[in-house]
Amino acid sequence: MLILNARCACRACRLKKCEEMGMDRKVVQLKRLHETYQKSMIKINSKRMAANSTEFINNPLSTISNNNRSEMRRDDPSVSNYDYGVSSASQEKGLIACLVDDYKKQRERRRMMLCQCVEEIIVDEIESEGILKGPASTLDYVDIFKVQVVLMHEWVLRLEEFNAIEDPFDKSKLLRRFTLRYMLLDNIFHAVELGVRDRIILVNNTYIIPGNFPNNMPDETQISQTIKRMMYGERSAQLIDELIAPMIDMNFTIGEFMALRLITFWNPYGMAFSPQAKKTIEMARNRAVNELYRWYSDQHFESIDIRLGNILLLLCPITEQLHYMTEMVKLIPSFGTLNERDSYLQNILAT
Repeated sequence: MLILNARCACRACRLKKCEEMGMDRKVVQLKRLHETYQKSMIKINSKRMAANSTEFINNPLSTISNNNRSEMRRDDPSVSNYDYGVSSASQEKGLIACLVDDYKKQRERRRMMLCQCVEEIIVDEIESEGILKGPASTLDYVDIFKVQVVLMHEWVLRLEEFNAIEDPFDKSKLLRRFTLRYMLLDNIFHAVELGVRDRIILVNNTYIIPGNFPNNMPDETQISQTIKRMMYGERSAQLIDELIAPMIDMNFTIGEFMALRLITFWNPYGMAFSPQAKKTIEMARNRAVNELYRWYSDQHFESIDIRLGNILLLLCPITEQLHYMTEMVKLIPSFGTLNERDSYLQNILAT
């Protein structure tokens, strides 16, 4: 487990650095958030949420259509049984607990969507976890992005507050901002779940060993070599030291990962939104922390404030890694292109 005093001799200095990286100071006001749990909880009628979701899909300003959604679910067997409806179970069971259940199902769907052949699909999830495919390449980032954007969209549609946002352009902004963050967080947590700390294991089970550069090919371009150096260079070692290893040490759970996703999604610093969206985002950000408190309590965790503090301290290195990853993928020519059946998402991200 991370010890705050050991990792951060001056918490004020650490907080200042996080604020300089763009983190909202409000997310670390733990006691205020905890004491106002009941006040900040969002009570949205489930019928209204469903109406807002349909409104967004059918809005002429939106690029999402019911036909596109049906086509994606019909063509891809791995998502054919996915429930896109917003359930009221999160209010009864707790949002984090519901997201944990969803993640376990979505993780298997992700594995199947990333498979390259039938043999890979029929392998059991537990068995496939220990099968590493080899060093990662730029094409792995391209393939992973195509799958993760679809899964990210599924996940976001499960959030009550997202469906409550009225302006489709506000929703598009949130989705565009979150795509790489979702991909980065999933790659990190995949390695954490496997308990591996000597390499980064991407969600398709290719891996990056810091400093262990794959051999250059005879016809390899200068840009390709530059990307390879960025993938396997010093930053990859920092990602392990500052994120993967600490999360393994504190026995990071799926519930905490879901909370980290929520906090990251609902902290869109530096972006302009409509007044209604800004209010909803602030309430959702507060709820994310409060729901984690609730989940900790339901799971009978001890030292809750310490664990929550350690999670918030991960936001700064995550932001640093995101900036580096953004610069890297800009150099990959085919990165960001989705499958034809997911063109509706391509339009949203390009809006």
